[in-house]
Amino acid sequence: MLPAGGADIVRFPAAARPRLVVIVDAEEEFDWNEPFSRANRSVKTIASQFRAQRIFEKFGVIPTYAVDYPVASQEEGFRPLRELLQSGACNIGAQLHTWVTPPHEEEVCERNSFAGNLPASLERQKLEQLTDMIEKNFNVRPRLYRAGRYGAGAATTKILEDLKYEVDCSVLPGQSVGALGPDYSGGTAQPYWIGSERQILELPVTVSTLSVAGHLSDSLYYRFASPLGRALKIPGILARLGIMERIRLTPEGTTLEEAQRLTRRMFHAGHKVFAVSYHTPSLTPGHTQYVRNEKELQSFLGWLDGYIEFFLDEMRGVVTTPLAIRDWAETLRRETLSPNDRAMRIEAGQRVSVVIPAHNSAATLARALESAVSQTAPPFETIVVDDCSVDDTVAIAESYADRGVRVVRLTERGGAAGARNEGIKAARGEFIAFLDSDDEWLPTKLEKQMRLMNSDEKLSLVSCAATLFAPGGRNLGDLYGGHSPTVGPDAWKALLVTNFIATPSVLARRDQLIKLGGFDRTLKIGEDQDMWIRLALIGDIGFEPENLVNVHEQEKSLSSWDLEEQLKYTLPMIEKHIRSLSGRLTHAEIRKIRGERIGRLGRVTYTRGERIRGARMVLEATLLGYRPVENIYYLITASAPATWLKDRVRRAVAS
Repeated sequence: MLPAGGADIVRFPAAARPRLVVIVDAEEEFDWNEPFSRANRSVKTIASQFRAQRIFEKFGVIPTYAVDYPVASQEEGFRPLRELLQSGACNIGAQLHTWVTPPHEEEVCERNSFAGNLPASLERQKLEQLTDMIEKNFNVRPRLYRAGRYGAGAATTKILEDLKYEVDCSVLPGQSVGALGPDYSGGTAQPYWIGSERQILELPVTVSTLSVAGHLSDSLYYRFASPLGRALKIPGILARLGIMERIRLTPEGTTLEEAQRLTRRMFHAGHKVFAVSYHTPSLTPGHTQYVRNEKELQSFLGWLDGYIEFFLDEMRGVVTTPLAIRDWAETLRRETLSPNDRAMRIEAGQRVSVVIPAHNSAATLARALESAVSQTAPPFETIVVDDCSVDDTVAIAESYADRGVRVVRLTERGGAAGARNEGIKAARGEFIAFLDSDDEWLPTKLEKQMRLMNSDEKLSLVSCAATLFAPGGRNLGDLYGGHSPTVGPDAWKALLVTNFIATPSVLARRDQLIKLGGFDRTLKIGEDQDMWIRLALIGDIGFEPENLVNVHEQEKSLSSWDLEEQLKYTLPMIEKHIRSLSGRLTHAEIRKIRGERIGRLGRVTYTRGERIRGARMVLEATLLGYRPVENIYYLITASAPATWLKDRVRRAVAS
């Protein structure tokens, strides 16, 4: 798991501001001084994580919880974290504790507590089962991995590659992990690429030995920290004298002053990425040696608050996530690509035309354009279709003319459908990538989608996961709440039930869009859903699970939801498809489609205050036989008295 060579170490710009990530080991409670036991499965302390979350939300920190099997498989463990995930307040990764993860074939002992010591086939099976359990109960596939006890081994990287993990944080640089664990001596705390394809970013634990010995500090420290040295308390004496000290960036056993000193020294040495980590049981007194009582808990929380404030203020740093660090590293890497690799990426992008409809979009258009022209696989062209704007939309678009942006101006309002159709007609690329003027792409969006599109000629459309941001900029998490999209030839059926494709995530074939006649201009809303259904009927749907699009919700979109328009345009559009496809749909499938669509509209209507009308629609969905118990439960719990009671309970708990 150490870098194969210096070229694999990420060289972040010297002028870049430092980045802070938070990685939390979400695990069962157990006595760290007792032998390992499969009976240790209690996850009661997960319910205490709100204490730290309040601090994270105060500073805009989105922690990543590296979840182990007891947490992922028990509702008491996964439910509190899943609620945070669905609200956009956290991300979910995986952590492998071998002794509590099936299959249970190995002896439970110190040696086998390190996953890398297991037979490769057993390590793989355990991580597969953990990954599947997380995906099942969190509705997301984890992309960050940490080996419990930092116990990675020779087979770990290949397993991570096969399971599509993108970030590993198992390395404790500069030391051996006990007598039976891996030896990371000579490792670096700098992020670096690992794997046969160098696609996994290693994000080591932030730890360093501070001394006057420079690069020899780690090796000297571990000579002094031998069993004899520890018996003589040499490391402690050296630390008190200020000669040499080993500091890890964590509130567990590290003082705030030590953490600040470590950060300053590492930053001045060129480090740009800092990772705070701790274990979830520490949020409940009595479960770890670091937090034994309420006073120590308050000190622990004070450390988190004080360190993040220090990092943002004194260090002028920014908070981010491990996956965002990987995206940053990937963006930097493209600058040093071999000529052949660069040519392949450019060739992929040169087959793509980006279409952006815009109406009075001066406030956000530059952000969208910057994300399009800065792709790792740059598009052949970016077309802004100006839909009769009266602000500076055209001027902003034209300022990007030297970066492949051109403007198509409409003489009369065409709406979203009409503007996109004109963009499709004007495009010269083989593929069309849609982007809305208030949204943005991540740098590798086109590259990764073109790779998938090129892998299967049956694909008519490729979408990707997207992140939703509130008007104020708050990250609300997955745009579709963790809904797992249906792919392949039967995706059209799932799209009739619910739309799981965001327009700015779509890459489609231009000839098929033209063959279908473009977007239906008679639809004021729902024209995008209609197009995805029609594309799914003539080809397969592909999906890139990585979040490659940021969708920015606008204030006007929050208030413009109109039930009458849903009833006038969206539902009739779905009914039209049902009628034309009646020979390919069963009676049960038709009832499910209608029940889901009507029930969802009824819930929104009910929540927005039209109680009688909303209740009638929910009951109509219930009579269609779709989710009857859930619908009745909703009407009860979302009623005015129930809402009032829940609000009073929340206030009482908060006080």
